[in-house]
Amino acid sequence: MYLHEKLKELKKFIKEYERITPSFDAYVSSLTEKAAGERYFEKIVECATDIAILVAKEHKLERPEDDAAAFETLCQHELLTRETAEAMKNAKSMRNFIVHRYGQVSDEKVYKALTKQLPRDIAKFIEEVEELGA
Repeated sequence: MYLHEKLKELKKFIKEYERITPSFDAYVSSLTEKAAGERYFEKIVECATDIAILVAKEHKLERPEDDAAAFETLCQHELLTRETAEAMKNAKSMRNFIVHRYGQVSDEKVYKALTKQLPRDIAKFIEEVEELGA
């Protein structure tokens, strides 16, 4: 049941950000828009990571050594495709870069990740998790 709730939460975060997504020009010219985008990126990736850990737990798999390893663990047990696992590990790396190296983040790179890569990758992740019966 908790997994189902986390999936709902993830979908909610995606829809919320889709509703407020600014143009690139508005994004780069507004500290508020950048902060909101970066915060939603963080929330979405953290929620997806929580889901990956829950799936591993539900399937009684070994506990991943760290958050990013959760996606690899699911892939090794054929619960996620290699493509999706790699995309989610990349999203987790980008999240870490945003959180820990603030000020050195390329606006263009973050905006592209927020508006193109992350929505595509999260949609695939959700699809694969739901195919497991979540």
